[in-house]
Amino acid sequence: RAITLEHTGGKKNVVTATILRKKAYYKCSLLLQNDQKTVLQSNHVQKGQVHSWQSGHWILHLHNHSYLQLLSSLKTAGRELATNPPPLFPPLKRPSIETLSNKRLERFQSVQGAIRHAWTSYTNKCVYSSAPNKKFLGSHIPCDDISPVANEGHDWLYHAATLHDSLDTLFLAFGGDSTEYKEALDAVLQQDVQATSLRPTKTFEYSIRIVGGLLGAFSVTGDGRLLVRAWDSVESLLQSPFASSPTVLPRMYDILFPTRGNNMLFYKIYSRLYEWGRDKFTTEHHYNSLAGVGSFSLEFYFLSQVLGVNTYKQAVDGIFQHVITYQNQDGIVPSYWNVMTGEPENSQGGLGSGSDSFVEYLLKVPLLACLEEKGADNSSLLDCTPVLQDMLKLYDKIVQGPLRSNHVIRKGSDPSIAYPADHYRYHQLVCFLPGLVALGSSVNHHDNTIERKATDFALAEEMARGCQDMYEDATTGLGPEEVNVDNKRGDRSYQLRPEYIESVFILYQLTGREEYQDIGWQIFQSIEKFCKTKTGYTGLNDVYNPPNGNDEEGGGGGRVDNMPSYFLAETLKYLLLLFAPDDYVSLDEFVFTTEAHPLMRASRFKGAALASPSYIQAELARDVYLVHARLPWWLFCVLGFVIVLIGVVLVSLRKKKRLVLEPLSKD
Repeated sequence: RAITLEHTGGKKNVVTATILRKKAYYKCSLLLQNDQKTVLQSNHVQKGQVHSWQSGHWILHLHNHSYLQLLSSLKTAGRELATNPPPLFPPLKRPSIETLSNKRLERFQSVQGAIRHAWTSYTNKCVYSSAPNKKFLGSHIPCDDISPVANEGHDWLYHAATLHDSLDTLFLAFGGDSTEYKEALDAVLQQDVQATSLRPTKTFEYSIRIVGGLLGAFSVTGDGRLLVRAWDSVESLLQSPFASSPTVLPRMYDILFPTRGNNMLFYKIYSRLYEWGRDKFTTEHHYNSLAGVGSFSLEFYFLSQVLGVNTYKQAVDGIFQHVITYQNQDGIVPSYWNVMTGEPENSQGGLGSGSDSFVEYLLKVPLLACLEEKGADNSSLLDCTPVLQDMLKLYDKIVQGPLRSNHVIRKGSDPSIAYPADHYRYHQLVCFLPGLVALGSSVNHHDNTIERKATDFALAEEMARGCQDMYEDATTGLGPEEVNVDNKRGDRSYQLRPEYIESVFILYQLTGREEYQDIGWQIFQSIEKFCKTKTGYTGLNDVYNPPNGNDEEGGGGGRVDNMPSYFLAETLKYLLLLFAPDDYVSLDEFVFTTEAHPLMRASRFKGAALASPSYIQAELARDVYLVHARLPWWLFCVLGFVIVLIGVVLVSLRKKKRLVLEPLSKD
């Protein structure tokens, strides 16, 4: 069609091409902007620079094109629109690292290097390896993690945990045009790797790593394709572990299947056969932890907000309202549940393993979903629904009660040092509490007085000093997993965990004090010194007896031969953001999931130029976003053989019955 060129002002020799999208790509109008029409008749057209963005617009940047090359590029761009849709809101801008001091810039770039090393080690073995894939089921899906010493991938979730967990980390570290991010995105989008493994997957871990990873990457890129993957993944959860439970509490494990697209029927039949056999012949997966049933809220609420539907938040609201009816007087909710009856298996609970993310989300879900209103003193207050208000009240009840009385151990020689504890022992996992309590002290809601904020923040800093004391006391400068505070007996390993680094990042964000950056840098240097290998990073068997140098075999106390997906998703991400410009990923605009995936807060939606939920749903329903599940040929053949076998058996039984009846009828 004819292209009309108009004089609209601007820099000389600059062409800006903007395709204004309507409801679908085949209905587009094109606007070319330039200060002079005659520029297109000269030898070359310079690169266009576009700084503004509107929802539904696709911006083309054109490099030194002649007039004919320009027309050709526009045709190519039109074809690309069919498979590479524009973002639903502007991607997060790259940080202005030139404003950083030399020391901070060096630290930022060092963490970038660690992320690149960890990612390359994973992809070389699990994504792009030429070695034959030995997996019998789900061979098209990369392994979950890598074992650096053995230099091999291994599975436990069966859905490429590190691949999904790393998406937003790679974008934040290197940008959307980087090789690292593009190869991760291509691997995620190449085919359906979210619901076709045919192996039982752990429901809670799938939600925080796969769903959370996709939503976190969408939240910083605006890429609708990632939103579709997350949407389909949540639907798979609702139709498998949620639907197969007789109560509102989801099963701990289940086989997922794609809920739409071609070939979904074969996966659904296989999943249903597994569920029937499991319930008919075993008592497996009848039980789940509190975290396992109650830690879907943040991801599900975010999806409901973006799509403008209540389905997903209603599912998690039902779980929350059910489990809190069994809370103890101090607010602690039982930590172990029978999902078949909906009843707790014990009356005890805690704040550590099995309960931690449930407690964490009591604060973070209201932070994500509540809007802000002006109080009497013109301060911002959270305006929450009744369910979200109940979450905040339970969070406050726990912080003011059992956290202070049962989950803090004061150091005898220095009471200002408070070790976060669970079951009266220091646990690395509960080192998330300093950051959570500090974050809670910054929240404005009707019950959070100035005095309470001050005492809560003081407690957060005391617990952070407790975690730091454990780190400094170890020979490696890395904290143990779980030990007795006095004699350091217990699990003395280091598992590359992020909890204390998360707290350090939050405390720095809230205070701006450089001492927290120095603490993070000390931890990073210890990781580089003791955990880095040629093919990734490992944990340590004993933080008080380190490996000999950087020996691959370990020496000394030896290595834990595993680089879990949370190392890239959380540990290195929090270190990166600790040294990045302060406003890169702000706590005022994002809430981090328990797996450190940043989700946009409801208050940011208004300024993000996000398209309306009805438009997003209509957009994502188009064929270009449809996820294609590969046809499981072996499953197709097995099911066909079973059907034929059943048919043969039925025919044989009918013939046998007829032969028996015929002599009787003659008599």
